[in-house]
Amino acid sequence: MTASPAPTLPSGRALAGWWRLLAPRCPTGLWLGHLCYWRIEALACLSQPRPLDPLQGFILRALLLPGDHTLRGLESRVHLAGQLLRRILDALRRQGLAVPDPTESWQPTPLGRQALRDGAYPQHEHQRRTFTFVDSGTESPHFLQLHASHAAPQLAPADRPFDPAWLRRCLAQPAEWKARFGFPLEVHDILTMEAPVGFANGSRAEVDPWQRVMVAERERLLVVVVRGGTDIQGLAVRSDAWQLQAAPPVFSVDAIGAAELAALTVEPSLAQWQQAWREWCQSRHVPLEEIDACRVEATPPSVRVAVPAAVFKRLRSARQEAERGELWLAVETGAWHRLAPVALAELPG
Repeated sequence: MTASPAPTLPSGRALAGWWRLLAPRCPTGLWLGHLCYWRIEALACLSQPRPLDPLQGFILRALLLPGDHTLRGLESRVHLAGQLLRRILDALRRQGLAVPDPTESWQPTPLGRQALRDGAYPQHEHQRRTFTFVDSGTESPHFLQLHASHAAPQLAPADRPFDPAWLRRCLAQPAEWKARFGFPLEVHDILTMEAPVGFANGSRAEVDPWQRVMVAERERLLVVVVRGGTDIQGLAVRSDAWQLQAAPPVFSVDAIGAAELAALTVEPSLAQWQQAWREWCQSRHVPLEEIDACRVEATPPSVRVAVPAAVFKRLRSARQEAERGELWLAVETGAWHRLAPVALAELPG
């Protein structure tokens, strides 16, 4: 896994602006960092419902009736010109809805019977699709459909190339999992150079070899992960102006999905928040004995700091920043920074 450079941190004023923008989401936690991921382009076999053409349905129903099902016999029964009837039968065969036997007598397939019953049938086609897998803190990346338009390229680790098995593993996941992480439900197979080219209904398709080449690229995107309740969303950030792009989100997952992507939202320990406060005070030349007298408490979404009266008076500008929501602490949690506004209070007597 290739490490991404740690982002510089926005000013307290920029963070206060984000906080106001995110207020409708009722955020309980913010994390800033580079979302590193694989962008995979592969040839997918799709299955999507297609309405049954009325004329094709008419011929299929005729094939269910007793009688002569050869082209000549059908022509006399359905009163269609032979050339038109031949085209309809050829289309039914290509779509896997009807087939002729060795005597050239046509019969509906199980798929054709299903189409008559449901008024639709699965249509199969090949398309090149894009899939994204985010670094998840485990040996293999986790699929998560991303909506990223300003990502930067990243060097892929030479000793850890993308394994196509990670993509194929998604095919076996239940529909609920696919919907949660945005895996397209219509994709039922991934075709590589080694895979046979065909459809689930047994028909074949001509596909140029180059279309089956899988392309894997590494990218990274500066993102703020916002936890609202138990759900999380990723929002893109432009670091040149610290502009938060609140819509559309890069990703959005529910509580179950957030648990599977727990590496994105690691909570610091109380000791880490205390150290962050200590470093903030030292940068403002607060004496160590006064820093040690402060009481730090993590009270999401903020960090509450009670300080002695002498420190409270000394930190007049900091109090004003806190009142404006511009006093923030940051704790590094792996590849991410946990951000929290500070609520200052004076210790009694």
